[in-house]
Amino acid sequence: MEKDEYREIAYTMIRYIAFALKLRPLPSAVLTNEELKAVYRVASRHQLVTLTASGLKSAGICSEEFKSAAAKARWQSLLFDAEFSEISKKLESANIPYLPLKGILLKKLYPGIGAREMSDIDVLIGREDAEAVREIMLSSGYECRMYDKSNHDVYFKKPVFTFEMHRLLFRKDSQLYDGYFSEKNYFTGNHTGLCYEMTPEDMYIYLMAHAYRHYSSAGTGIRPLIDFYLYLEQYESSMNFAYIAAELAKLGLTDFESAVKNLSRKMWSPNNLNEQERAGLDYFIFSGVYGNKKQLVHNLVNQAVGGENGISKTAYLRSRFTASKRQLRNDPFYAKHPKLAPVKRFGLLLKAVVTKPKAIIYELNELKNVGKKK
Repeated sequence: MEKDEYREIAYTMIRYIAFALKLRPLPSAVLTNEELKAVYRVASRHQLVTLTASGLKSAGICSEEFKSAAAKARWQSLLFDAEFSEISKKLESANIPYLPLKGILLKKLYPGIGAREMSDIDVLIGREDAEAVREIMLSSGYECRMYDKSNHDVYFKKPVFTFEMHRLLFRKDSQLYDGYFSEKNYFTGNHTGLCYEMTPEDMYIYLMAHAYRHYSSAGTGIRPLIDFYLYLEQYESSMNFAYIAAELAKLGLTDFESAVKNLSRKMWSPNNLNEQERAGLDYFIFSGVYGNKKQLVHNLVNQAVGGENGISKTAYLRSRFTASKRQLRNDPFYAKHPKLAPVKRFGLLLKAVVTKPKAIIYELNELKNVGKKK
């Protein structure tokens, strides 16, 4: 699918979502079977199948593909609710405070079961409780897929359950951690039993920071814009925006929040966007729900080399042969033998050259073009 065609299909999807949310009238264009299949592909990439299906159904458009995927999303949502309830009871029994994050809360703002699709459940726990939580998850039939290697531990159980148990909201090597979230204690606010909740203001700040983390690395899709639109519809009139503005300024996210808030409100009529807004929406449209590798490489290269404080291109290439401190810390062998770190890095690079030569060429071209106007 060509870029211009993909954009137009995404615009069509947005119009039907707007119709589902009762924000815009029924789109006038009649969809062909091929266009409907294309809308499904784009909606799948953005995890917006169920919401799009709702708009299509309200418009009297029947698609077995959409119908089947929406039924699966509703089934998965109900399973997640039941499983979260069970894990919550076990945390409570073990006297472990916890705070649900992101999708498990945001889906309550969406119309209908499964309308806000999820692939995992995120929960904040105290760092001191990580081992006890691990024992609870293992005894509940979960497989531990990652432990003590990042800011969250990952647990999986068939058929569909993934829990990310966050020790910290962001990694310690993140500017968001050092600049703000390292000093926050969220286990002192409102709670029911041992289930804590952020204030609407702090949740908004966290969601914005989380969106920025994805946006500035591999990119992020349209769904966060819908999250913010519905969140603001629910809480904006009661939120303290003087506090929010001050806190976002500490994080350096003032401009980002302004752009995201504006797009979340104006995206519903994509043809009425100005050039800057259209370019901003393009970034979300072409990223997909979890971003893409080309965008990740582009951002990493430009953040490392571009700007006044950027390193040289030679230094960037040299860094590709040296394992980072975090990589060393997560690899027991190289943590004990740091002088062999370049061997590991060179081995990884050699493997990439053999198996993914196009990716290497793309990265070198990005490095070559850094700072040039495109």
